Amino acid sequence: MAKQQQANRSRSKQDETRRDESAASGNMPVAGTQQGDAEEDHLYGLASVFYHALQGVTASRKYKEDARRAGIDELVEFFEECQREGTARAKQAKELLVTYSEEAEDEDEDEDEDEDEDKE
Repeated sequence: MAKQQQANRSRSKQDETRRDESAASGNMPVAGTQQGDAEEDHLYGLASVFYHALQGVTASRKYKEDARRAGIDELVEFFEECQREGTARAKQAKELLVTYSEEAEDEDEDEDEDEDEDKE
């Protein structure tokens, strides 16, 4: 009986880990949205990439300074490259997020106007 309880706990932990990994990879729907809501999914995806790119830039900056203090030039260069790439990725994600957010806003306004005309 104790072995079965242990096995059940192990399976439960594995399931929880898989759910966490799915959420982290963006394979689960955003809280408050229905699965399949493409507009929300792509905006969430852009926001997520933007956020994580900025986190990567911050981490790269710290690691670069650590490598500089350690006197390891090869790693300093590597982390500088990571920082540049992350900054470029964040900039592109931000631009796309703004563009697609504005498009979604325009579509919402058009729908509101159509609803108002139907009421009249």
